[in-house]
Amino acid sequence: MNFCPQWIFDIASANTALDFISRDLELDAYAKKYERGLGEHYEVVSYSLISEGAEELLRFLAEIGEDGAAECLHSFIYKRTKFESKGKPRKMKSLLSTALDPDREPNYSVDETMRNFRSFVFGLRAKTEFFAPESWKLADEENIDWLGELVAEEVSLFSLL
Repeated sequence: MNFCPQWIFDIASANTALDFISRDLELDAYAKKYERGLGEHYEVVSYSLISEGAEELLRFLAEIGEDGAAECLHSFIYKRTKFESKGKPRKMKSLLSTALDPDREPNYSVDETMRNFRSFVFGLRAKTEFFAPESWKLADEENIDWLGELVAEEVSLFSLL
């Protein structure tokens, strides 16, 4: 089977939350974009799970009173794209595989996304983590292929029909 890697699920959830707070459509509209886009490469990841992940990220930011929610989400996306969980730089492409290759087992979850995000945000506050460069865009990354295109894709009322 072809399952979505956790780091890509984290990006989909965080970007859904980021789009929701910086644009003008409902959360589910952005989550559906990722359900469709991820479904072209992996077993279907339901929009309700992506939406749940985004809601949990936003709820956590509200609970801790984080004023820079957009900057935190953007930086989390940057970190999950550029680095593996242990801080080691992510190799996007090797001789036989890419970081976008599917997992054999369903290893992604909202709980794991929240663990990754909490750790990241507390690292920002403790200054052991860093904010992403303002001009950084996932779509500009080398070897990011279809994921960059999916993130950059605009959602409108017409695309929901």
